[in-house]
Amino acid sequence: MKAESSPPPYRLAAVCLGLLCAALLIAIIALSVYHNACISSPQMAHPLTVPEFICKACPSNWINMNSTCYYFSSDAMNWNESFFYCRFLGANLVIINSDEKQKFVFEHSKETYWIGLNDAAKEDTFMWVDGTKLTKGYWNKRQPDNHEDEDCVTINPVASFQMAWNDLKCSIKERFICEAKALDLSADSLS
Repeated sequence: MKAESSPPPYRLAAVCLGLLCAALLIAIIALSVYHNACISSPQMAHPLTVPEFICKACPSNWINMNSTCYYFSSDAMNWNESFFYCRFLGANLVIINSDEKQKFVFEHSKETYWIGLNDAAKEDTFMWVDGTKLTKGYWNKRQPDNHEDEDCVTINPVASFQMAWNDLKCSIKERFICEAKALDLSADSLS
């Protein structure tokens, strides 16, 4: 009777190396996903210390700019539905309070979108959804015109980011833009 022989040691070594390679590949993929969520600008506590990278993540289908996440909807809703949908997502309709943000939103606007601005409470007193008063507008020519009781504001992909806003009836269905702070995934926030 022939005694059972054990597999040669090189086969066992090959299996172990294969499993190690698979584990390393999974680790590399996980680290690359985490790294892609990180903002590439380091925050320095002191000029002689190692930079600490701050990671700010957004949900899928949202766009990150300056640690704020933006959602450009594909569904059309009226202004109030858009407002409540953004709130349901833990966000607000977008508040545009700088040239940088206006350029960013304009460049990503392929269609007309609701923004978080209206004058429903008092005609010609435009207020943002956070309760602040409009200080600088990016109105299209002859806008706002309050034609047929238009109280809510859209951004439109027209020729210039400086003249992209229009007032419309709040009951019209348009796409909308939500904004929320990005999730902080830095080492300090997780500890």
